[in-house]
Amino acid sequence: MSVDATFEIALSRTAEGDLNGAAEVYRQLLVEEPGNFKAWNNLGRVYERLEQPKDALVAFARAAEIAPDNPVVCFNHATGLHRAGEFTAATEAWQHTISLAPNDAEAHYNLAAAEHQLERLDAAIAAYREATRLQPDFYEAWSNLAQCLFEADDHLLSFEASMTASQLDAHAVDFFNMGRIAELLEDRDNASRHYLRALELDPDDTGTRVRCAEVLAALGAKDQAISVLRDHPTVHSLIGHTIDAIAGATGSRVSTDYVQALFDGFADSFDETLSRLGYQGPRLLREMLAATIAPDTLSYNAALDLGCGTGLLGEAMADHCQRLVGVDLSPKMLDVARSRGLYDSLVAEDILEFLTRADERFDLVIATDVFNYFGTLEPLLAGIAAVLTDSKHLAFSVEDLIESEAGYALQPTGRYQHNADHVREQLTRTGFQLLTEETHTMRHEGRKPVIGRFFCAQHSSSAVAAPPENQGRGLHPNE
Repeated sequence: MSVDATFEIALSRTAEGDLNGAAEVYRQLLVEEPGNFKAWNNLGRVYERLEQPKDALVAFARAAEIAPDNPVVCFNHATGLHRAGEFTAATEAWQHTISLAPNDAEAHYNLAAAEHQLERLDAAIAAYREATRLQPDFYEAWSNLAQCLFEADDHLLSFEASMTASQLDAHAVDFFNMGRIAELLEDRDNASRHYLRALELDPDDTGTRVRCAEVLAALGAKDQAISVLRDHPTVHSLIGHTIDAIAGATGSRVSTDYVQALFDGFADSFDETLSRLGYQGPRLLREMLAATIAPDTLSYNAALDLGCGTGLLGEAMADHCQRLVGVDLSPKMLDVARSRGLYDSLVAEDILEFLTRADERFDLVIATDVFNYFGTLEPLLAGIAAVLTDSKHLAFSVEDLIESEAGYALQPTGRYQHNADHVREQLTRTGFQLLTEETHTMRHEGRKPVIGRFFCAQHSSSAVAAPPENQGRGLHPNE
């Protein structure tokens, strides 16, 4: 049988959906003609449809080796490398493909995507721009260019790229990007308008719905903000908590369902986001401890990192701890913390439940950006006191609150802020002696500083005050 006839059989089987049969025909042909690059290329495409990416890449690589000047073959080879996650090799393959077909907008777009994966933003932006120059109506190129420019902190150009993308094809992601940029520029009116349009296109997007509500609340439109939240298609802990925050409900703590959902969804981008916000919490806490205890003696046998998240505080404190235990509600955050290799033990559990059942005793308990998910602090501080060895240390931060009858207040951000007098009183009631108190800018949100108050305290079991009769009840502003 001739090569052409064999090809026809393979193509016919492919068209009929008999992919395994087509692959077998191509393999038989290649036994007879191992240098037939067209057969290797087509076999690779069949393997792709069979979801056998490794076999597809081997076939594409063989085709490219035989026909290195064929742009179609080289395009498919680059695609195979890209799908295999071999982004460095993919960029080289895309550049070679572009040298053969310089006007191929899709090749430039794919080069940009590979560069973006490698976090080479300048190269990615240049390639996305070339794709849009070659094909001005290339929606995906404009939309991804906008995301890349946002990551490069070029917000105005990012906004313009999203605007162009939205005019080509209306997608929620582009209106969300315009909304967050308007929010960064403190243009809340336009931010809310873009977020509302994004929700029209994707009503299931919980994150956009919450951000929209927060912006509307900041504009004073609390009723509209709550209405936006209640329009969410499904019941969601994040929605319920945000309604409480905007409505001014106090409560004793943020629900565990909300916290887990929030940080499980945030885990992959958590460190990058906090870096962009200029987050300083772990460094500031370590420096406060060193200044309080003295740098030469800052050493602990066993430390407990409450709400450890991805391990940023553990990273700051690991050199000062012989044993380091982390506890967090979010399994996905703990996966990131585990990858740091700093913790001797990581536990996925509510921190109050952990403190209640813990047998191990610690000579240091640390927490940054954790107490702001609790309103009343007494149960948390009492639990910490129970696991601390006598005369040892607790170091933590809260978000600073100037005035509140209850001593704490749930903010529209969904986090609690605490008054310093209230924190000092709660420390005293649970047997702690305050050693140091400092106020610092912890990070920036919306270009505004988030003021944190840092405390270092020492616990003595002999100093524990008798619990009040109404210990389990929190105070509310309307009481």
